[in-house]
Amino acid sequence: MSILVVDDEPSILTMTRKLLESKGYHVAVSPSARDAQVMMGEVSFQLVMTDIVMPDIDGLELIKWIREHHPQTKILAFSGNSLLDPGNYLHIAGVMGAVRTLRKPFETAALLSAVKALVGDPPGNQ
Repeated sequence: MSILVVDDEPSILTMTRKLLESKGYHVAVSPSARDAQVMMGEVSFQLVMTDIVMPDIDGLELIKWIREHHPQTKILAFSGNSLLDPGNYLHIAGVMGAVRTLRKPFETAALLSAVKALVGDPPGNQ
């Protein structure tokens, strides 16, 4: 697997996985940051795409953990419907180590462009 998508919204996980797999990427999904940490202990990912606002461990804490334990992993953070301006969360995510950020809801083209910029073409399409 090369991409891990972390979000507490099942619809985002399903949509993102289907989209990326349809383009040839290998994708795993996790409904929580805690589960993502366990998965990252077992599998190496090139890219972690994480929501910021999640219960239990939020995306900012996950970004910090990834930077400490998997510094080579690229991070794309996304955020949307929050009590605070999602732009603030995304700015903080960038400062903490996210290479790219997207506002939810994101456009398909923007997501694919960001993924391609971070990990290149999917296997077999190079």
